[in-house]
Amino acid sequence: MRLLKLYSEPEIFAPIVFDSGINIILGEKVDNSTIGHRKTNGVGKSVCIEMIQFCLMKSFDKQNRIFRIPKTILPPATAIKLDLRLHEHRLTIIRTPLFAAEPIIIWNGKEILFNNVADALYFLTELFYKDKNVTSKPSFRALLGPIIREERSEFKDIITCYDTKLRIPANTLYPIHLYFLGLDLDLYENIKKTIEAIDKKFEYIKEIKKQLTENNTKKIGDIKANLNELKEDVSKIKEAIEGLKNNTAFESLQKEIIAVELQLDRWRIRQKILKSEIAQIQNLPKAEEITENDIEIIYNQFKQGLGSLIAKSIEQVKAFKDKIDQFQHTLINNKLKILNADLDVIRGHIIALEKQQAEKIKLIDTKGILKDLNTSLSIYDKKNEALSRIRTLMNDFENAELEKQVLVQKKGDLLLQLKTLLFEMKAFQESFQETILKIHELIMGNRKAAFTIQIQQKAKTSIEFEMRVDADGSHSVDRTKVFIYDMALMFNEFMEKRHPKCLIHDNIFDVDQDTLIQSLHFLLKQEDLYDDFQYILTLNKDKIENELNHHQISLTDRHFKAIFTKANKFLKHDYQEI
Repeated sequence: MRLLKLYSEPEIFAPIVFDSGINIILGEKVDNSTIGHRKTNGVGKSVCIEMIQFCLMKSFDKQNRIFRIPKTILPPATAIKLDLRLHEHRLTIIRTPLFAAEPIIIWNGKEILFNNVADALYFLTELFYKDKNVTSKPSFRALLGPIIREERSEFKDIITCYDTKLRIPANTLYPIHLYFLGLDLDLYENIKKTIEAIDKKFEYIKEIKKQLTENNTKKIGDIKANLNELKEDVSKIKEAIEGLKNNTAFESLQKEIIAVELQLDRWRIRQKILKSEIAQIQNLPKAEEITENDIEIIYNQFKQGLGSLIAKSIEQVKAFKDKIDQFQHTLINNKLKILNADLDVIRGHIIALEKQQAEKIKLIDTKGILKDLNTSLSIYDKKNEALSRIRTLMNDFENAELEKQVLVQKKGDLLLQLKTLLFEMKAFQESFQETILKIHELIMGNRKAAFTIQIQQKAKTSIEFEMRVDADGSHSVDRTKVFIYDMALMFNEFMEKRHPKCLIHDNIFDVDQDTLIQSLHFLLKQEDLYDDFQYILTLNKDKIENELNHHQISLTDRHFKAIFTKANKFLKHDYQEI
C-alpha cells in the first residue's frame, strides 16, 4: 500500500504529497491546552493523520477528532480525498463529514458509491488480499491498527495501537499481529471462542449452584442427600395414593368427597355473609332516647307559638312517639331473628356435611398415612414439584460441569496445536528475533533484546508476545521498543510478505535525543537499501532542529512533506474542539 496524496475540495488545507521512503510531517511544538474542557488545536500534525484515517474508513464518531472540528472550520460538505495505490490498483477514496457513512471510491477511473462503510471496507479488503495466498485474514480496517499508530495509543506496548481510553481488550488485537507473523488466525479464533464459551459456562454453573445451595449456604453433597430423601418421601406418598386408587370404591368415594367439599365451601361462604350482616346490624348506633319531660318542653313551645292550631294533647304525642320506637325495634329484631334462624340452618348443613366427609374419609384411611385427601394430594404435588425442580437443577449442573470439562479439554487440545505450530515455525520466529536484534544494535548499541511468543494455559488471552529491550520499562524506552517491533515487521524477510510495507507513527519520538538520532539514521540507511516501503512520521521541529543545523542528520527537503507552524497551521485557523 502506498499513500500518494491527501487533499480536499474545496481546499481547506494545502495538499500533501507522499513518496516512498521517509515522509516527515514537521510541526512547531505548541501547548495543547484546554478551554472550558475543550481542547485547543495545535499546529495540525495529528489532525492531518486523522484525515488519512478518516479516508481509510475509520469510524466517524465523538472519539474522532475530525468530528469535533467546528463546522465553521471544516464545513460538513467538504470532500476529504486520499489518493493511494493497493498493489497495481490506483484508488481515490472520498469521504465527507456530512455523508461519512456513504464513502466514494474511484477505482482505476471508475467511481463507486457505497451505501455504508462496511461495504467499502469489504471492497478494500478483497482488493488488498486479492493476490495473497491466505485462508484466514483480518479486515482491511483491522489490518491498519498497528500500521497507523495513533498518538493517543501512547506507544505503551507492541500490541496496543489505539487510544488507551477505548480500553480495547488485547485478545481482539492479537489476530492482526498473528497474521503478520504467519500464524493461523482460524486456530486462534477457535481458541478465543472456546475460552469465551468456558467463561460463559462457568457463569452458568455459578448461577445454578447458587440456586441449588440456597445462595451458597449448603454444599452440593448435602443437596444430593436431601434429593434422595425427597425422592423417598414422594415415593411413599405416591405409593399410598396409588394403593387407595386400586380400591374399586375409591373413585366413587373420591367423587363423593369432592362433592361434599364443594357443598361445604358454598355453605361456609353463605355462613360468612350472614355473620357479616348480623355484625353490621348489631353495630348500628342506638337511637338517642327522648324523655317525657323533653317532649313536654318541646310541645309547650310549639303550642305557644301556634295557639289553637295544635289540637293534639301531650298524651297523644307521647303515644305517637311510642308507636314509632316500637316499629323501629320490631323491624331490627325481626331482621335479626330471620338472619339468626338462617344461620342456624346453615350451621346444621355444615355439621351434617362435615360428618359425611369424616365418614367417607374413614372408609379410605386404611393405612393411617392419608389423614386428609385434599391435604395429602396437595403435599404430594408440592413435594413432587420441589423434587422435579431440584432434580432438573442438579441435572443441569452436572451436564454443565461435564460440558465445561469438554471445553477445557478442547482448549487444551487447541493450545497444543498452537504450540506445535509455533514449534514448526521456529525458523520464522528466530528470523524475526534476529531482525529485532539488528535494529536494536543499530539504535541502542547492543543486542540485549529478545522476542518470544508464549502460550497462556490459564489466562483469558491464550497467547502473549513478550518483547524485551535494553533498560525497558521507562516511557522513552517503551516507545523505542514499539518502533523497533514495527520496523522489524516491515523489513523482516518473512513478515514483509504480509505487511503493506506502509507505516505511520504519529509523534512516537518522545524519546531521548540519542535514540531519536540513531532511529533516523536507521531509517535513512533502510531508504538507501530499499525503495519498496513508506514511512510517514509526525515530528516536532525542536526535536531535530539543532541536528539539522549542524548537518548531523542527512534529512533533505524532499523528506519533509509538510511543515506546520503557529502562523501556518494545517487547517489555517485557531479553534477549540467541540
